Amino acid sequence: GIFGVLQTNGNFYPVFDSIKVDKETGGQLVDEEINENKDVFDKWEIIEDLRRLSYCVDGIFIASDPDAEGEKIAYDLFVSLCPFQRFIKRLEFHEVTPKALRSALENPQDFNLNRVKAQLARRVADRWVGFALSQELWKAFNKHTLSAGRVQTPVLGWVIKRAEEAKQRKYRLTITVGETKFYHDFEEEDLAKKVFDELKDGLNLKVESLFEDEISPPPPYTTDTVLEDAFHFFRFSTSHTMSLLQEMFELGLITYHRTDSTRISEVGRFQVARPYITQNFGEEYFYPREWTSPGAHEGIRPTNPWDVSEIKLRVAHGLLSFKNARDSFKLYDLIFRRFMASQMKKAKAEKARIVFKTPSYEWQEEIVWDILAAGYDLMWGRIQTLKPLLGEIKGSILLKDLKAELLTIPKTFLYNQGTLIQEMKRRGLGRPSTYVDVVSTLLARRYVFELKTGGLVPTSLGKKVYEYLVSRYSAYVSEEFTRALEEFMDKVEEGQAKWDEICQSLKPLLEKAKVLSAQGSEVSSSPIHHPESSIKSQHSKVDGSTNVPKPSKRSKKI
Repeated sequence: GIFGVLQTNGNFYPVFDSIKVDKETGGQLVDEEINENKDVFDKWEIIEDLRRLSYCVDGIFIASDPDAEGEKIAYDLFVSLCPFQRFIKRLEFHEVTPKALRSALENPQDFNLNRVKAQLARRVADRWVGFALSQELWKAFNKHTLSAGRVQTPVLGWVIKRAEEAKQRKYRLTITVGETKFYHDFEEEDLAKKVFDELKDGLNLKVESLFEDEISPPPPYTTDTVLEDAFHFFRFSTSHTMSLLQEMFELGLITYHRTDSTRISEVGRFQVARPYITQNFGEEYFYPREWTSPGAHEGIRPTNPWDVSEIKLRVAHGLLSFKNARDSFKLYDLIFRRFMASQMKKAKAEKARIVFKTPSYEWQEEIVWDILAAGYDLMWGRIQTLKPLLGEIKGSILLKDLKAELLTIPKTFLYNQGTLIQEMKRRGLGRPSTYVDVVSTLLARRYVFELKTGGLVPTSLGKKVYEYLVSRYSAYVSEEFTRALEEFMDKVEEGQAKWDEICQSLKPLLEKAKVLSAQGSEVSSSPIHHPESSIKSQHSKVDGSTNVPKPSKRSKKI
């Protein structure tokens, strides 16, 4: 097939082969690399074991992750096992808890073929765009470690553009009064220095007006926001954070962590948030919020009303165990407090419009003057106020006991791992299950370098690769093309488009990259071998039928 996709009589079929692993190195192998000198584990053995086990049970429930990737895995298992077991159902739950598992068992589902088709479309798009362009890079740069991708390449372009923008400078004046800091930015260096010099004689401050306002809590975490905050607060890399989240999900401590949704279920609001908030702050502080409309996914939240002290106690008693307890405690505490804050009432505040003035310059800011009634801030953190510092002000005052600092900073800051993922979410490229992989690939390919401060800067190799691809394949590495593909795959998942339409739309790319000859046959080999004649290979057309696939020849032998 063409990079794992076989075309026959105008139809497209995904072709799969089992994964082979070198036991000595742990690396994956293709068939051509296997010889009698290598000790290889073929994962097809797992399928054979599952087939034997299927004879010994009354039915099979498949409970892979509740997303498109998980649905595809579940469907592949169904295709492999259905000749040996008639009763196979799909279980879906978003938290590993007894109640969620019982509910899933009481409500088994059929396989969502639209989800499967959407994942097939993603697989084809990833392979046909990624493999075709990667082979072009291998030929152009004579390096087989290079890669390109429909999401990876546009994101690399963002990093390059942001690094150029960061070369432009502005001037930030920081004024510290007690523990309170004020910031003001200047475009002109001369004016910034003049105001800085004038602060030696003090800063005139005048409260123009006072007014009441409510401050809302932040929503529960999604994948992108928890990755950003984990980096901001703890300097955790995105891959490290995802590893911690995966472990917490598997331990049943948090809901499914690959999500774009902030929705909170009734269970989360009334069985997790309410008991904790009522017990620790009082019933009047509980303010349940669903945040977004009902749907399949939830935001990231704890599954029990246990704060981090309770988690530490359970670890001490041997009821829980983490690979990295210290970092897990930090991240769990962040998720727990954010969720509880999202279910608490707003803070009622008095805000002030304040005029700051020196002999030659003045500016205005809106600042929280005082907290009139506490709310979510009891859980999420103290809101900085000015009244305790300055007291009652009538007219204006001259602040002399202050510290001032003038710094030159970028007009636009470099992306870090967290903010880059947030940008992917904002622009609609990628999805929660692939955000981290994209960033990790850019770093692994040495297209991007991470500074000690966490900023991401492009390498000369990254710039050359991006320029090469844009100059020759701009239509296929643009943000607009990638977003259009994502929107198309969403339509497939909703049943509004056929998955194999993507194959026809990407054929011009393969022809331009000389993957296809004029007759449409394959002329360049795939990095992953998919032998059509292999007895272990299987291909199936995913359509709306409910016919059970026939056993393969290999199946009949078992």
